[in-house]
Amino acid sequence: MSRTRDRLGVFLQRAFQVRLASLIVLVAGSALVIEAWKYSRGYADPERAWVSIHIRALGDPQAGTRVAAVYELGKVRGPNMRQVVPALLGALRDEDTPVRIAAAHALGWTIGGSAGLLGDDVAGEIREVTPALIAAVGDKDPRVRAAAAGSLGSLGHASVGPDRLVALPALIRATHDPDPSVRATSVAGVGMLSDDKVDAPAVLIEALQDVDPRVRESAVISLGRPWRNRAEVFLILIERLSPTRKANEGQWTGFVLAKLGPPPVEAVPGLVKALRTDGDWSDRALVDFLAAIGPPARKALPKLAARAGRELQVGSAQAGNEHAGAFNAVPAMIAIAPDAPQTLALVPSLVERLAESNSKHQRRQAAECLIRLGPHARAAIPALETLLDSRDPEVRSEAELALKTIRGE
Repeated sequence: MSRTRDRLGVFLQRAFQVRLASLIVLVAGSALVIEAWKYSRGYADPERAWVSIHIRALGDPQAGTRVAAVYELGKVRGPNMRQVVPALLGALRDEDTPVRIAAAHALGWTIGGSAGLLGDDVAGEIREVTPALIAAVGDKDPRVRAAAAGSLGSLGHASVGPDRLVALPALIRATHDPDPSVRATSVAGVGMLSDDKVDAPAVLIEALQDVDPRVRESAVISLGRPWRNRAEVFLILIERLSPTRKANEGQWTGFVLAKLGPPPVEAVPGLVKALRTDGDWSDRALVDFLAAIGPPARKALPKLAARAGRELQVGSAQAGNEHAGAFNAVPAMIAIAPDAPQTLALVPSLVERLAESNSKHQRRQAAECLIRLGPHARAAIPALETLLDSRDPEVRSEAELALKTIRGE
């Protein structure tokens, strides 16, 4: 009896194991069938699966998780962007401010980044999100407003035709926002969306007087386009320069003025007033403008002479330095008035730099200045003749070329 029970137990155990193995095989087979179905439905695309995971994360109760998911979705480029946009529009209405900030940024990133890949095919998405971003510019939190204004500017810049100007009225209103970061971002947006074939928008000119330096800097940068009233804009920017300005504001203004093209002759008084004599590198653009104007800029010679003297003194102090500073004011004076006493007074120092500087670039510049002076540099002939016996072959060559030019040979 006992032996029969044992045999029955062994039989039942083996039967259970066989049934369990069959069940495992069935589950595994079902999983394979499901994966094959997913593949046939297009879910095998790794990026699409990755996007789906992060879209599901937008429903997480933790705001931090939703923020992280939004920023990840903002990295999507190309066709999968179309799956992302509706999810980000939902996040733009999230009750938590950090999520809305992230969504406002991410919409600009994913659509703007996809524009380079898809071209005009992103026009539908831009039209879809623009009203929501315009509404977000009125959000109670300034960080959301600033992020939305930034995305409107970048997306409008990527648009063509009438769609480009849809957000412009909202951005113009936002240039008067109480928060400076919103104003600065909106000013940049206005600059990106405005048509530079007309006059520069008045709000950009007004923003130059803003109390916040970030807004003023944004306005300066935004004005660096070929507006119809380019000459007027040039004069306005020159007027805001002064010897007491902050260095960073002066650098940006000089950079933008260079982008505006050749300066008008009317800018000479402003350029002379703004020019400093201490040789600061940030003023080099102003010197170049005066050189471009040429003879009508003779009023700048006293200040340029002071800068030139300092340049040559620095060169003398760095005579053994291969990377000695370049000339800026000296060539400008030659371009403006090669026969002026202030210009001719520089000739001995130029010969000295040619003879003694260890900087090849500075020697070459000194020779070029003497060559450009031509017959006006006759006083340098005796000194240049002595350099024909120099041990340095480059000095001999440059002195010989300068002599030929000065003598008219």
